[in-house]
Amino acid sequence: MFSLPYVLAAGLHISGIRLTLRSRVAYGAMLAMALSIKPHYALLVLFVEACVVLCVRCPWAWLRVETVSALVIAIVAALSIALRSPSYSSFIEQAQPTGMPRTMATLSIDMFPAFSVVEVMGGEWASRFSCLWMIPAIEARERAGGDVATPERSGRHYLTAAVAEGLARRQPTVVLIEEARSRLLDDIVSAPAVHDALRAYHRAGRVGALSVWVRGANVRID
Repeated sequence: MFSLPYVLAAGLHISGIRLTLRSRVAYGAMLAMALSIKPHYALLVLFVEACVVLCVRCPWAWLRVETVSALVIAIVAALSIALRSPSYSSFIEQAQPTGMPRTMATLSIDMFPAFSVVEVMGGEWASRFSCLWMIPAIEARERAGGDVATPERSGRHYLTAAVAEGLARRQPTVVLIEEARSRLLDDIVSAPAVHDALRAYHRAGRVGALSVWVRGANVRID
């Protein structure tokens, strides 16, 4: 989805139609987001740019605002992730039990680094959520006094049930849990249904702000 505007912009460039500078930078930023989430989208970029170069018959046709901005933003994002969590991949590789599927989920407010790490490792994402992005909104609503009258229909209730159901049904091999950042997230992790689902896991250690839990393997790395 994030890469689609870039592909359309490339087609317009081949047709001789020029977009505004603001649009091209925005499309580049969206492409950078796509590359950050799924690095193998680089193959799509190589194919599209090869088509552009061949169609316009100019070897420098790939040097456009959208491609350069995407490259710069993607590099900055990659460096940021690397500096914040340099050992995620190697740590999780050590924690991965032999013979178990390479599946992962995270109980975290941020998408990074967990979502990108599983892509780099060639694993599978075993959760309906890329991250628990709705937690700040739920907390803001609760501070404003919302959901008090009908807690069974609240965002807190929905998210807790969804997390518990996801862990029980998808059974990811590795679960990354963000600690001591959000009171609501701590409440979700300690909720009875989620706590029961996590009984099948052992805490292998901690890297960065995340604790690493491994299914069915009593190993400890830190």
